[in-house]
Amino acid sequence: YGDARRAGFMRLKEAKENGARVVGVYCSFVPHELILAAGASAVPLCATSEEPIAAAEADLPRNLCPLIKASYGFAKTDTCPYFYFSDFIVGETTCDGKKKMFELLNDIKETYVLQLPSSRNAAALELWKKELIAFKEKLESFYHITITDDDIRQAIRRKNRERKVMKTFFELGTLNPAPISGYELSTRTDSSGFELNIDKRCEAIEERIAQVQADWEANYKGKPSNKPRILVTGCPFGGVRDKIVKTVEELGADVVAFDSCSGVREKIELVD
Repeated sequence: YGDARRAGFMRLKEAKENGARVVGVYCSFVPHELILAAGASAVPLCATSEEPIAAAEADLPRNLCPLIKASYGFAKTDTCPYFYFSDFIVGETTCDGKKKMFELLNDIKETYVLQLPSSRNAAALELWKKELIAFKEKLESFYHITITDDDIRQAIRRKNRERKVMKTFFELGTLNPAPISGYELSTRTDSSGFELNIDKRCEAIEERIAQVQADWEANYKGKPSNKPRILVTGCPFGGVRDKIVKTVEELGADVVAFDSCSGVREKIELVD
């Protein structure tokens, strides 16, 4: 994960020097299809390091979620290249802590906030539709472009391909014995976000899927394991990967599924 993050820094720097458009995001609720349709790349900004938390606590309550404090701390101390190279930031109203963070982030770099509906009904759908149209118009005005319906269709096809590939990757966990550690499922998923090119991102995961499936067929098929099979749920889980996922597997269980924002949840349904 660390190697992928550092390599992503250099690719992003080179891309920006060549005029690339980059939008910083924190959440899977942000519609990447619209960012792609604008000819831009979405880069992940959620932070899981404790290093910048002390700086963040000068502005944020100490009892606030450490994910929020870490994310804000990197922005405040200007120590995250992904934040630095982003043209602007897109936030979303997933919790009160993040809403406060986005208010403060806007003093550092322009931050656009999507208002998420809090229910699932016709009124909520209409609200969310209006939010997506407003975000499309924000991208158009910011970059001085026009996003066409065809631009959006092409972006949807590219993201749907990625969803299919990642869903297949997560479905490796359905095999018994588990052919791949939950630790690798998690790290490869998160680190793939540091590759700006979706096609290259998909190709790398497809290559790993083929390797794992071939190894399982040759060495493990027909030899089921009685290890406990663990589902990790909750959003997000990057900060507990080493503390919990790795430890659980070292103690003899298999983490085989992630029900989370960066897990299989967002990959199940394709966009029409």
